Amino acid sequence: MDFFGGSGNWCFVSGMRQPCRWRRYDLPISTIEYTLGSDGFYRYYTNDPSYYNYGFWTIFENPNDDPDVYEIECKKISGANNYGYGMIFGASDENVNLFYSVLIDTTGWYTINKRVPNGTGFRNEPMIPNDEELGRWRSSGNLNDGYNMLNTIKVEVDEYSIYFNDSAIANYSFTDEEPYGNRIGFYTSVSSEENEDFPNTPVDTRFRAK
Repeated sequence: MDFFGGSGNWCFVSGMRQPCRWRRYDLPISTIEYTLGSDGFYRYYTNDPSYYNYGFWTIFENPNDDPDVYEIECKKISGANNYGYGMIFGASDENVNLFYSVLIDTTGWYTINKRVPNGTGFRNEPMIPNDEELGRWRSSGNLNDGYNMLNTIKVEVDEYSIYFNDSAIANYSFTDEEPYGNRIGFYTSVSSEENEDFPNTPVDTRFRAK
């Protein structure tokens, strides 16, 4: 692997002196798995190429005083701008693979899914009607666009009403007669090699339950 650096107008690339056209320093490969920071947010961080095209989550008891309300604050610091991160809710007490999720991205789009058994594994079943142009994602003017922008996601389970930054998603709710459980969690998606820039630009997300 080549490492790049230099001074003035000249760089040394693999021991050879040549004009500088860029300066790049690869970050060491590392992963931080939902670790509480001094800012009060849990952090997920990775720049490990072996994690391309995977999702990572953590699940715990709902800390909200109202057990029918799930709510978190979250933000994305870096990583592919159109790959989802957000809140898990209604998670099973017995199986960490069974849950619902509301995921957002940094461009103001969201999706809602239910994780269901699929043969010997599991799959995400979209709970938003498919659209030929939009697919299973929708845009929301209630979301704060961009990196390092804080968003609040809340679900009220009486009718599974969903709120972004205390504003309800218009004309949308869903019900489920047999929710898995009442635990909550955080979720981060890692995109493909084409969309991420590991190890130089990590996927870095922050979360706090309310």
